[in-house]
Amino acid sequence: MIHTLLVSFMSILLGHPFHTSITTCEYNGETDNLELSIRVFTDDLEQAIGQALENRKPGTSMAKDSALQKYVGEHLGIRAGGVDLKPLYIGRETEYDITYLYLEVPSFPEREKKYQVKQTILFDQFEDQSNIVHLKIGGRNQSQFYVPGETFKPLLFE
Repeated sequence: MIHTLLVSFMSILLGHPFHTSITTCEYNGETDNLELSIRVFTDDLEQAIGQALENRKPGTSMAKDSALQKYVGEHLGIRAGGVDLKPLYIGRETEYDITYLYLEVPSFPEREKKYQVKQTILFDQFEDQSNIVHLKIGGRNQSQFYVPGETFKPLLFE
């Protein structure tokens, strides 16, 4: 929460000088799902999908999110053992000028040793965009840093 407030305050003062998203993927052993959250600046996301996003909490109507769902589906990908997995859009919420997107991959194969993740969100909008992905499975963590021109990158649990 403090991080979000600090980033929001800095972006107001400095005019939003950087373009970065952070994607956190965490395996939930109770549900057998991979839970994903993507943290991105709201104005950048609105520019990418060509429409304003209303402030709201997850669980409310997603009818206006069809452009957002399509955009995320085109720019986020996960592979396990060479098999493409489709993240399902759950919803979103906005805090100040940050939007959190929530997705999940049901029946996630957590025993694989090699995963590949594509995170190209906002690469089509900003030359200086960077994306960070953190994958946590069973207490083990792997991370990747993405810049424009990169697609799928490996996250190894060997």
